[in-house]
Amino acid sequence: MTSKLQEQLEKKEIILGGCCIVIPTPTHHCNTCKKNYGGCYFEIPTYVKELYFYIGGFFGTSHQVYLNTKTSGLVLKYVSSEGYGVDIKNDCDGIDILRVPVHDQWIEFNDDMLHCYFIDWKPRYVDKNVLDGTQWGLEVTFENGTTIKRHGSNDYPPHWNKLIKLFQKYGLPAIE
Repeated sequence: MTSKLQEQLEKKEIILGGCCIVIPTPTHHCNTCKKNYGGCYFEIPTYVKELYFYIGGFFGTSHQVYLNTKTSGLVLKYVSSEGYGVDIKNDCDGIDILRVPVHDQWIEFNDDMLHCYFIDWKPRYVDKNVLDGTQWGLEVTFENGTTIKRHGSNDYPPHWNKLIKLFQKYGLPAIE
């Protein structure tokens, strides 16, 4: 072992892997929670087929993002409203829905989504010390039929801000 490698190990900049190969082979390690994550999640590359994201609470502005490649094509739909009550999945008259095409960036969008590592998130994040507050949810269905559902209340997973910034990167308003 080199002195540089020893120094990186001591600083917890890297971890050493074992001799076993696991699928998916993780590409990252969190020194806080000691969890491995990232890597190739599917044997055959697959793309997002449907995505639904919401964040909001009883008071204040709620945000929703929806994409359904079958019904709307490669278009992100976004709506904000006071409280809940808006159904972004169905186009209703009187609802001002922002539509942002992602045709030209479809492969990059999928890659960016996977690099938020939401597949590795716990199913639920809840801060039990806060009443009311902010609830959120993310549901992603891939072309291969795999569906990932994650949600929370006043607590957020790792790489949360990366997900929020991703929506803005592809032309949606800032979600705060």
